[in-house]
Amino acid sequence: MPPTHGRVLDCSVPNSGSVRLVARPKAFDPDLAIEQAMRLFWTRGYEATSIQDLTDGLGIGRASLYGTFGSKDALYDCALERYQELEGRRALSCLDGDGPARVRIRALFETLAREGLEDPENRGCFVLNAALERQDDPATSKRVQAGLDGFVTKFEELLEEEGIADAPRLARFLVTSLQGIRVMAKATRDERIVQDSIDVALTFLD
Repeated sequence: MPPTHGRVLDCSVPNSGSVRLVARPKAFDPDLAIEQAMRLFWTRGYEATSIQDLTDGLGIGRASLYGTFGSKDALYDCALERYQELEGRRALSCLDGDGPARVRIRALFETLAREGLEDPENRGCFVLNAALERQDDPATSKRVQAGLDGFVTKFEELLEEEGIADAPRLARFLVTSLQGIRVMAKATRDERIVQDSIDVALTFLD
């Protein structure tokens, strides 16, 4: 993707209207910078990632970072949004297809669990990490909730297609179970424990 010119308005701190924005060519690609920031924040977390880490990792100066994204908080929000776009869409694709709902749901659970167990950096889920580390930040909480709601909606649709009663409540249970299993994979790195947890959580689908 060629370098983007001008400010990244959709992911930066909004302009109040009192300052006229002047578009100036940038020597870097803001979209690529967001993906690089995503990897840093996902691996290290918000607090442990310094501005120096970001400028080094993105290969840009502080003036470019602040001039494009406005603040560390705004860049973090862009990074979390990008994670949800990429990883969330990929995860939900496990639920696509024509097979029975229970087969597709199990495929999602086992895919995410396996990826967590096999991740050499043991990063876990960025959304869950953000929820735990930034629970008092309104922007982060809103984005986390939107991501979880997307999974609830998809699970509910699948359960209703199968004619399973009480689909809304069971959909919320599945999301809670899925996130708990991902935490377990990160905490224990034990495939047996994780697989047992999946089997028990999905019993009602058998």
